[in-house]
Amino acid sequence: MKIKSALGQKTLRGSIVLCINTLTFALFFLRDIFASRFFGLSSRMDAVYLGIMVPSLAANFLFQPLSDLLIPKYQARLVQNKNILHLYLNVLIYVAVASFGITLSFYFFRDFLSSLLASGFSSENRLQVAQYIVRSLPIIFFGGLTISTNIFLNSIGQYIFTSSAALFVPIVSIGFVRFFGGGSGEISFINGMITGQILNFLSVVIFLVFKSRNHYSYKNFKLIKINHSQIFQYGSQNLVNLCFYGFNAISASFGTHFNEGTASLIILTNKLISFFTNLFNNTFSSVLMPYFSRLFLGDKDRFHRENKTFLYLLTLFGIIAIAAIYLSSGLISHIFFSSSKITADQAANFVRFLRIGVFQIPFLITMVICFKWLTIYSEFKVLSIFSVLALVLDFSLNLLLKNHYGMLSILIAPYMALLCTMITALIIMLKKDIGIKKSDVIILSSIWTLMTGLLLGLIA
Repeated sequence: MKIKSALGQKTLRGSIVLCINTLTFALFFLRDIFASRFFGLSSRMDAVYLGIMVPSLAANFLFQPLSDLLIPKYQARLVQNKNILHLYLNVLIYVAVASFGITLSFYFFRDFLSSLLASGFSSENRLQVAQYIVRSLPIIFFGGLTISTNIFLNSIGQYIFTSSAALFVPIVSIGFVRFFGGGSGEISFINGMITGQILNFLSVVIFLVFKSRNHYSYKNFKLIKINHSQIFQYGSQNLVNLCFYGFNAISASFGTHFNEGTASLIILTNKLISFFTNLFNNTFSSVLMPYFSRLFLGDKDRFHRENKTFLYLLTLFGIIAIAAIYLSSGLISHIFFSSSKITADQAANFVRFLRIGVFQIPFLITMVICFKWLTIYSEFKVLSIFSVLALVLDFSLNLLLKNHYGMLSILIAPYMALLCTMITALIIMLKKDIGIKKSDVIILSSIWTLMTGLLLGLIA
Protein backbone atom coordinates (compact mmCIF):
# COMPACT_ATOMS: atom_id res chain seq x y z
CA MET A 1 0.00 0.00 0.00
CA LYS A 2 2.89 2.35 0.73
CA ILE A 3 4.29 1.79 -2.75
CA LYS A 4 0.88 2.52 -4.33
CA SER A 5 0.54 5.68 -2.24
CA ALA A 6 4.06 6.74 -3.18
CA LEU A 7 3.31 6.15 -6.85
CA GLY A 8 0.17 8.28 -6.60
CA GLN A 9 2.10 11.15 -5.04
CA LYS A 10 4.90 10.80 -7.59
CA THR A 11 2.35 10.81 -10.42
CA LEU A 12 0.74 14.03 -9.12
CA ARG A 13 4.06 15.78 -8.59
CA GLY A 14 5.34 14.33 -11.83
CA SER A 15 2.37 15.87 -13.66
CA ILE A 16 3.18 19.29 -12.20
CA VAL A 17 6.86 18.91 -13.09
CA LEU A 18 5.87 17.74 -16.57
CA CYS A 19 3.80 20.89 -17.09
CA ILE A 20 6.64 23.14 -15.89
CA ASN A 21 9.23 21.25 -17.93
CA THR A 22 6.99 21.48 -20.98
CA LEU A 23 6.89 25.24 -20.58
CA THR A 24 10.66 25.42 -19.93
CA PHE A 25 11.70 23.30 -22.91
CA ALA A 26 9.17 25.08 -25.12
CA LEU A 27 10.72 28.41 -24.12
CA PHE A 28 14.22 27.05 -24.80
CA PHE A 29 13.14 26.15 -28.32
CA LEU A 30 11.22 29.39 -28.83
CA ARG A 31 14.29 31.29 -27.65
CA ASP A 32 16.24 29.85 -30.59
CA ILE A 33 13.35 30.48 -33.00
CA PHE A 34 13.12 34.08 -31.79
CA ALA A 35 16.88 34.60 -32.26
CA SER A 36 16.71 33.03 -35.74
CA ARG A 37 13.83 35.29 -36.75
CA PHE A 38 15.58 38.33 -35.32
CA PHE A 39 19.03 37.75 -36.85
CA GLY A 40 18.24 35.45 -39.79
CA LEU A 41 20.03 32.18 -40.67
CA SER A 42 23.40 33.32 -41.99
CA SER A 43 26.90 31.91 -41.66
CA ARG A 44 27.33 34.20 -38.64
CA MET A 45 24.29 32.66 -36.92
CA ASP A 46 25.62 29.19 -37.79
CA ALA A 47 28.82 30.19 -35.97
CA VAL A 48 26.82 31.40 -32.94
CA TYR A 49 24.85 28.16 -32.63
CA LEU A 50 27.98 26.04 -33.03
CA GLY A 51 29.91 28.17 -30.53
CA ILE A 52 27.16 27.84 -27.93
CA MET A 53 26.78 24.13 -28.64
CA VAL A 54 30.29 23.26 -27.40
CA PRO A 55 29.96 24.43 -23.74
CA SER A 56 26.25 23.52 -23.59
CA LEU A 57 26.88 19.94 -24.71
CA ALA A 58 29.92 19.73 -22.44
CA ALA A 59 27.92 20.77 -19.35
CA ASN A 60 25.09 18.33 -20.07
CA PHE A 61 27.40 15.53 -21.20
CA LEU A 62 29.66 15.78 -18.16
CA PHE A 63 27.24 16.56 -15.35
CA GLN A 64 23.77 15.23 -16.24
CA PRO A 65 24.94 11.61 -15.61
CA LEU A 66 25.41 12.58 -11.96
CA SER A 67 21.63 12.46 -11.60
CA ASP A 68 21.32 8.70 -12.16
CA LEU A 69 24.49 8.10 -10.15
CA LEU A 70 23.71 10.29 -7.12
CA ILE A 71 19.94 10.02 -6.65
CA PRO A 72 20.12 6.36 -5.50
CA LYS A 73 22.94 7.35 -3.09
CA TYR A 74 20.95 10.29 -1.71
CA GLN A 75 17.91 8.02 -1.32
CA ALA A 76 19.96 5.39 0.54
CA ARG A 77 21.30 8.05 2.96
CA LEU A 78 17.82 9.40 3.56
CA VAL A 79 16.56 5.91 4.44
CA GLN A 80 19.50 5.53 6.86
CA ASN A 81 18.87 9.02 8.34
CA LYS A 82 22.34 10.18 7.33
CA ASN A 83 23.30 13.77 6.58
CA ILE A 84 22.99 14.04 2.79
CA LEU A 85 24.24 17.66 2.80
CA HIS A 86 27.80 16.41 3.31
CA LEU A 87 27.54 14.33 0.14
CA TYR A 88 26.16 17.33 -1.77
CA LEU A 89 29.05 19.54 -0.63
CA ASN A 90 31.51 16.88 -1.79
CA VAL A 91 29.81 16.73 -5.17
CA LEU A 92 29.75 20.52 -5.45
CA ILE A 93 33.48 20.83 -4.72
CA TYR A 94 34.45 18.13 -7.20
CA VAL A 95 32.14 19.57 -9.88
CA ALA A 96 33.44 23.11 -9.33
CA VAL A 97 37.07 21.96 -9.71
CA ALA A 98 36.27 19.77 -12.73
CA SER A 99 34.17 22.42 -14.50
CA PHE A 100 36.86 25.07 -13.97
CA GLY A 101 39.51 22.73 -15.36
CA ILE A 102 37.34 21.84 -18.37
CA THR A 103 36.58 25.51 -19.02
CA LEU A 104 40.29 26.29 -18.99
CA SER A 105 41.03 23.35 -21.32
CA PHE A 106 38.36 24.44 -23.78
CA TYR A 107 39.83 27.93 -23.83
CA PHE A 108 43.26 26.62 -24.90
CA PHE A 109 41.81 24.12 -27.39
CA ARG A 110 39.19 26.48 -28.86
CA ASP A 111 40.73 26.44 -32.34
CA PHE A 112 40.86 22.64 -32.40
CA LEU A 113 37.23 22.38 -31.23
CA SER A 114 36.19 24.91 -33.85
CA SER A 115 37.95 23.00 -36.64
CA LEU A 116 36.40 19.73 -35.46
CA LEU A 117 32.83 21.00 -35.23
CA ALA A 118 32.87 23.44 -38.17
CA SER A 119 34.95 21.35 -40.56
CA GLY A 120 32.99 22.54 -43.60
CA PHE A 121 33.42 26.26 -42.84
CA SER A 122 35.99 28.66 -44.21
CA SER A 123 38.93 29.60 -41.96
CA GLU A 124 37.25 32.97 -41.24
CA ASN A 125 34.02 31.33 -40.08
CA ARG A 126 35.91 28.78 -38.00
CA LEU A 127 37.63 31.68 -36.26
CA GLN A 128 34.20 33.14 -35.44
CA VAL A 129 33.11 29.80 -33.98
CA ALA A 130 36.24 29.76 -31.77
CA GLN A 131 35.46 33.28 -30.53
CA TYR A 132 31.89 32.33 -29.66
CA ILE A 133 33.10 29.19 -27.87
CA VAL A 134 35.27 31.37 -25.60
CA ARG A 135 32.38 33.76 -24.89
CA SER A 136 30.10 30.85 -23.97
CA LEU A 137 32.52 29.03 -21.64
CA PRO A 138 30.91 30.25 -18.36
CA ILE A 139 27.97 27.99 -19.26
CA ILE A 140 30.13 24.97 -18.34
CA PHE A 141 31.01 26.24 -14.86
CA PHE A 142 27.58 27.54 -13.83
CA GLY A 143 25.80 24.72 -15.63
CA GLY A 144 27.74 22.11 -13.66
CA LEU A 145 27.03 23.80 -10.32
CA THR A 146 23.34 24.20 -11.17
CA ILE A 147 22.92 20.57 -12.21
CA SER A 148 24.65 19.36 -9.01
CA THR A 149 22.39 21.52 -6.82
CA ASN A 150 19.28 20.44 -8.72
CA ILE A 151 20.11 16.77 -8.12
CA PHE A 152 20.29 17.37 -4.36
CA LEU A 153 17.00 19.30 -4.31
CA ASN A 154 15.29 16.66 -6.48
CA SER A 155 16.41 13.99 -4.02
CA ILE A 156 14.56 15.72 -1.18
CA GLY A 157 11.45 16.18 -3.32
CA GLN A 158 11.95 19.79 -4.45
CA TYR A 159 11.77 19.06 -8.19
CA ILE A 160 8.94 21.54 -8.73
CA PHE A 161 11.21 24.41 -7.68
CA THR A 162 14.21 23.19 -9.67
CA SER A 163 12.05 22.89 -12.78
CA SER A 164 10.63 26.38 -12.23
CA ALA A 165 14.06 27.96 -11.65
CA ALA A 166 15.23 26.75 -15.07
CA LEU A 167 12.79 29.24 -16.64
CA PHE A 168 15.35 31.98 -15.95
CA VAL A 169 17.58 30.79 -18.81
CA PRO A 170 15.22 31.03 -21.81
CA ILE A 171 13.30 34.07 -20.52
CA VAL A 172 16.44 36.13 -19.87
CA SER A 173 17.92 35.05 -23.23
CA ILE A 174 14.81 36.17 -25.12
CA GLY A 175 14.84 39.46 -23.21
CA PHE A 176 18.49 40.14 -24.07
CA VAL A 177 17.88 39.51 -27.81
CA ARG A 178 14.77 41.70 -27.79
CA PHE A 179 16.28 44.68 -25.97
CA PHE A 180 19.99 44.45 -26.83
CA GLY A 181 20.04 42.50 -30.10
CA GLY A 182 19.76 45.60 -32.28
CA GLY A 183 22.92 47.14 -30.82
CA SER A 184 25.04 44.18 -29.69
CA GLY A 185 23.99 41.77 -32.44
CA GLU A 186 24.30 38.01 -31.98
CA ILE A 187 26.50 38.50 -28.87
CA SER A 188 23.38 39.52 -26.95
CA PHE A 189 22.07 35.97 -27.42
CA ILE A 190 25.13 34.48 -25.72
CA ASN A 191 25.15 37.12 -22.95
CA GLY A 192 21.50 36.37 -22.24
CA MET A 193 22.18 32.65 -21.91
CA ILE A 194 25.05 33.20 -19.47
CA THR A 195 23.09 35.70 -17.36
CA GLY A 196 20.09 33.35 -17.23
CA GLN A 197 22.34 30.46 -16.18
CA ILE A 198 23.86 32.51 -13.35
CA LEU A 199 20.40 33.56 -12.11
CA ASN A 200 19.27 29.94 -12.26
CA PHE A 201 22.23 28.83 -10.13
CA LEU A 202 21.79 31.61 -7.57
CA SER A 203 18.08 30.85 -7.19
CA VAL A 204 18.57 27.13 -6.47
CA VAL A 205 21.48 27.76 -4.09
CA ILE A 206 19.51 30.34 -2.08
CA PHE A 207 16.55 27.95 -1.97
CA LEU A 208 18.80 25.07 -0.85
CA VAL A 209 20.28 27.13 2.00
CA PHE A 210 16.80 28.18 3.12
CA LYS A 211 15.40 24.64 2.87
CA SER A 212 18.26 22.79 4.56
CA ARG A 213 19.17 25.16 7.38
CA ASN A 214 16.88 23.46 9.94
CA HIS A 215 17.28 19.88 8.69
CA TYR A 216 20.92 19.27 7.80
CA SER A 217 24.14 20.33 9.49
CA TYR A 218 27.36 21.59 7.89
CA LYS A 219 29.37 20.40 10.91
CA ASN A 220 31.95 17.60 10.73
CA PHE A 221 32.18 17.90 6.96
CA LYS A 222 34.94 15.82 5.35
CA LEU A 223 36.01 15.49 1.75
CA ILE A 224 35.25 11.98 0.48
CA LYS A 225 37.73 10.25 -1.81
CA ILE A 226 36.31 8.97 -5.09
CA ASN A 227 36.89 5.23 -5.63
CA HIS A 228 37.53 3.45 -8.93
CA SER A 229 34.03 1.89 -9.19
CA GLN A 230 32.41 5.33 -8.92
CA ILE A 231 34.69 6.66 -11.66
CA PHE A 232 33.76 3.71 -13.89
CA GLN A 233 30.03 4.23 -13.29
CA TYR A 234 30.37 7.94 -13.98
CA GLY A 235 32.37 7.26 -17.14
CA SER A 236 29.76 4.79 -18.38
CA GLN A 237 26.99 7.29 -17.77
CA ASN A 238 29.02 9.90 -19.64
CA LEU A 239 29.17 7.61 -22.65
CA VAL A 240 25.37 7.29 -22.53
CA ASN A 241 25.03 11.06 -22.50
CA LEU A 242 27.60 11.34 -25.26
CA CYS A 243 25.28 9.18 -27.35
CA PHE A 244 22.32 11.55 -26.89
CA TYR A 245 24.26 14.80 -27.33
CA GLY A 246 26.79 13.41 -29.79
CA PHE A 247 24.08 12.88 -32.41
CA ASN A 248 23.36 16.62 -32.41
CA ALA A 249 27.04 17.56 -32.65
CA ILE A 250 27.65 15.16 -35.56
CA SER A 251 24.57 16.43 -37.41
CA ALA A 252 25.56 20.09 -36.92
CA SER A 253 29.12 19.37 -38.04
CA PHE A 254 27.98 17.71 -41.28
CA GLY A 255 25.55 20.62 -41.77
CA THR A 256 28.52 22.97 -42.20
CA HIS A 257 29.37 21.21 -45.49
CA PHE A 258 26.19 22.50 -47.15
CA ASN A 259 24.61 25.90 -47.84
CA GLU A 260 24.73 28.87 -45.46
CA GLY A 261 22.21 28.41 -42.64
CA THR A 262 21.99 24.61 -43.01
CA ALA A 263 23.80 23.97 -39.72
CA SER A 264 21.36 26.31 -37.93
CA LEU A 265 18.36 24.57 -39.52
CA ILE A 266 19.69 21.15 -38.48
CA ILE A 267 20.23 22.41 -34.92
CA LEU A 268 16.68 23.87 -34.78
CA THR A 269 15.21 20.63 -36.15
CA ASN A 270 17.09 18.52 -33.61
CA LYS A 271 16.02 20.84 -30.80
CA LEU A 272 12.36 20.40 -31.72
CA ILE A 273 12.84 16.62 -31.81
CA SER A 274 14.79 16.74 -28.54
CA PHE A 275 11.95 18.70 -26.97
CA PHE A 276 10.02 15.45 -26.48
CA THR A 277 12.95 13.27 -25.42
CA ASN A 278 14.49 15.88 -23.09
CA LEU A 279 11.09 16.54 -21.56
CA PHE A 280 10.60 12.89 -20.77
CA ASN A 281 14.22 12.27 -19.74
CA ASN A 282 14.25 15.24 -17.36
CA THR A 283 10.90 14.32 -15.79
CA PHE A 284 11.87 10.65 -15.50
CA SER A 285 15.24 11.42 -13.87
CA SER A 286 13.89 13.97 -11.39
CA VAL A 287 10.61 12.28 -10.40
CA LEU A 288 10.37 8.62 -11.44
CA MET A 289 13.99 7.49 -11.12
CA PRO A 290 13.91 7.66 -7.27
CA TYR A 291 10.60 5.72 -7.26
CA PHE A 292 11.80 3.01 -9.64
CA SER A 293 15.12 2.69 -7.77
CA ARG A 294 13.21 1.90 -4.56
CA LEU A 295 10.75 -0.36 -6.40
CA PHE A 296 13.63 -2.33 -7.93
CA LEU A 297 14.97 -3.07 -4.44
CA GLY A 298 11.54 -4.08 -3.08
CA ASP A 299 9.51 -5.67 -5.91
CA LYS A 300 11.39 -6.55 -9.12
CA ASP A 301 8.36 -8.14 -10.80
CA ARG A 302 6.35 -4.97 -10.40
CA PHE A 303 9.36 -2.93 -11.49
CA HIS A 304 9.48 -4.89 -14.76
CA ARG A 305 5.73 -4.63 -15.36
CA GLU A 306 5.56 -0.89 -14.80
CA ASN A 307 8.64 -0.21 -16.90
CA LYS A 308 7.28 -2.25 -19.82
CA THR A 309 3.98 -0.40 -19.55
CA PHE A 310 5.92 2.87 -19.88
CA LEU A 311 7.85 1.42 -22.81
CA TYR A 312 4.76 0.55 -24.85
CA LEU A 313 2.83 3.68 -23.91
CA LEU A 314 5.74 5.90 -24.91
CA THR A 315 6.22 4.00 -28.17
CA LEU A 316 2.57 4.74 -28.93
CA PHE A 317 3.11 8.36 -27.95
CA GLY A 318 6.12 8.53 -30.28
CA ILE A 319 4.08 7.22 -33.23
CA ILE A 320 1.32 9.77 -32.54
CA ALA A 321 3.98 12.50 -32.35
CA ILE A 322 5.33 11.43 -35.76
CA ALA A 323 1.90 11.70 -37.37
CA ALA A 324 1.04 15.01 -35.68
CA ILE A 325 4.33 16.76 -36.46
CA TYR A 326 4.63 15.36 -39.99
CA LEU A 327 1.14 16.53 -40.95
CA SER A 328 1.56 19.94 -39.33
CA SER A 329 5.20 20.56 -40.39
CA GLY A 330 4.20 23.12 -43.03
CA LEU A 331 2.07 25.03 -40.53
CA ILE A 332 4.85 24.86 -37.91
CA SER A 333 7.34 26.32 -40.40
CA HIS A 334 4.90 29.08 -41.36
CA ILE A 335 4.23 30.04 -37.73
CA PHE A 336 7.93 30.06 -36.84
CA PHE A 337 9.41 31.75 -39.87
CA SER A 338 6.80 33.88 -41.64
CA SER A 339 7.56 37.63 -41.74
CA SER A 340 11.16 37.05 -40.62
CA LYS A 341 14.66 37.28 -42.07
CA ILE A 342 14.60 33.56 -42.92
CA THR A 343 14.35 32.86 -46.67
CA ALA A 344 11.63 30.75 -48.35
CA ASP A 345 14.19 28.08 -49.30
CA GLN A 346 15.40 27.82 -45.70
CA ALA A 347 11.80 27.49 -44.45
CA ALA A 348 11.15 24.75 -47.04
CA ASN A 349 14.30 22.89 -45.95
CA PHE A 350 13.15 23.09 -42.34
CA VAL A 351 9.92 21.29 -43.35
CA ARG A 352 11.92 18.58 -45.16
CA PHE A 353 14.27 18.12 -42.20
CA LEU A 354 11.42 18.00 -39.71
CA ARG A 355 9.45 15.37 -41.64
CA ILE A 356 12.43 13.02 -41.60
CA GLY A 357 13.86 13.87 -38.19
CA VAL A 358 10.57 13.31 -36.39
CA PHE A 359 10.92 9.55 -37.03
CA GLN A 360 13.69 9.48 -34.40
CA ILE A 361 11.32 10.29 -31.53
CA PRO A 362 10.10 6.73 -30.69
CA PHE A 363 13.69 5.42 -30.74
CA LEU A 364 15.04 8.21 -28.55
CA ILE A 365 12.28 7.73 -25.98
CA THR A 366 12.74 3.95 -26.01
CA MET A 367 16.47 4.47 -25.57
CA VAL A 368 15.84 6.59 -22.48
CA ILE A 369 13.72 3.83 -20.90
CA CYS A 370 16.13 1.01 -21.77
CA PHE A 371 19.21 2.94 -20.68
CA LYS A 372 17.61 3.90 -17.35
CA TRP A 373 16.66 0.25 -16.93
CA LEU A 374 20.24 -0.86 -17.55
CA THR A 375 21.49 1.83 -15.15
CA ILE A 376 19.35 0.46 -12.33
CA TYR A 377 20.71 -3.03 -13.12
CA SER A 378 24.27 -1.54 -13.05
CA GLU A 379 24.97 -2.83 -16.58
CA PHE A 380 27.46 -0.04 -17.24
CA LYS A 381 29.60 -2.02 -19.70
CA VAL A 382 26.54 -2.75 -21.85
CA LEU A 383 25.56 0.92 -21.75
CA SER A 384 29.03 1.94 -22.88
CA ILE A 385 28.97 -0.49 -25.81
CA PHE A 386 25.54 0.69 -26.99
CA SER A 387 26.53 4.34 -26.78
CA VAL A 388 29.76 3.91 -28.73
CA LEU A 389 27.98 1.70 -31.30
CA ALA A 390 25.29 4.33 -31.90
CA LEU A 391 27.81 7.15 -32.42
CA VAL A 392 30.09 5.12 -34.71
CA LEU A 393 27.09 4.07 -36.82
CA ASP A 394 25.80 7.65 -37.00
CA PHE A 395 29.13 9.07 -38.15
CA SER A 396 29.76 6.24 -40.63
CA LEU A 397 26.28 6.43 -42.14
CA ASN A 398 26.62 10.20 -42.55
CA LEU A 399 29.73 9.63 -44.62
CA LEU A 400 28.17 6.83 -46.67
CA LEU A 401 24.82 8.52 -47.35
CA LYS A 402 26.08 12.08 -47.88
CA ASN A 403 26.58 11.84 -51.65
CA HIS A 404 23.32 9.93 -52.27
CA TYR A 405 20.84 11.82 -50.09
CA GLY A 406 22.59 15.19 -49.74
CA MET A 407 21.37 17.29 -46.79
CA LEU A 408 18.74 14.69 -45.87
CA SER A 409 21.50 12.22 -44.97
CA ILE A 410 22.16 14.29 -41.83
CA LEU A 411 18.80 13.12 -40.43
CA ILE A 412 18.56 9.69 -42.08
CA ALA A 413 21.89 8.57 -40.56
CA PRO A 414 20.94 8.99 -36.87
CA TYR A 415 17.60 7.25 -37.53
CA MET A 416 19.30 4.17 -38.99
CA ALA A 417 21.91 4.23 -36.20
CA LEU A 418 19.19 4.32 -33.53
CA LEU A 419 17.27 1.50 -35.25
CA CYS A 420 20.30 -0.82 -35.28
CA THR A 421 21.34 0.12 -31.73
CA MET A 422 17.90 -0.37 -30.16
CA ILE A 423 17.28 -3.75 -31.82
CA THR A 424 20.71 -4.86 -30.56
CA ALA A 425 19.91 -3.47 -27.09
CA LEU A 426 16.63 -5.40 -26.85
CA ILE A 427 18.33 -8.66 -27.90
CA ILE A 428 21.10 -8.20 -25.31
CA MET A 429 18.54 -7.35 -22.60
CA LEU A 430 16.60 -10.50 -23.56
CA LYS A 431 19.70 -12.67 -23.25
CA LYS A 432 20.64 -11.10 -19.91
CA ASP A 433 17.04 -11.54 -18.66
CA ILE A 434 16.64 -7.85 -17.86
CA GLY A 435 12.85 -7.65 -17.95
CA ILE A 436 12.51 -8.11 -21.74
CA LYS A 437 10.78 -11.14 -23.26
CA LYS A 438 11.01 -12.54 -26.77
CA SER A 439 7.52 -11.24 -27.56
CA ASP A 440 8.62 -7.69 -26.64
CA VAL A 441 11.56 -7.89 -29.07
CA ILE A 442 9.29 -9.17 -31.86
CA ILE A 443 6.55 -6.56 -31.30
CA LEU A 444 8.87 -3.56 -31.02
CA SER A 445 11.09 -4.70 -33.91
CA SER A 446 8.00 -5.14 -36.10
CA ILE A 447 6.77 -1.64 -35.28
CA TRP A 448 10.21 -0.16 -36.04
CA THR A 449 10.46 -2.11 -39.33
CA LEU A 450 7.12 -0.70 -40.48
CA MET A 451 8.28 2.79 -39.53
CA THR A 452 11.49 2.32 -41.52
CA GLY A 453 9.56 1.18 -44.59
CA LEU A 454 7.31 4.22 -44.30
CA LEU A 455 10.29 6.58 -43.95
CA LEU A 456 12.10 5.12 -46.96
CA GLY A 457 8.90 5.34 -48.98
CA LEU A 458 8.49 9.02 -48.08
CA ILE A 459 12.10 9.81 -49.01
CA ALA A 460 11.78 8.03 -52.38
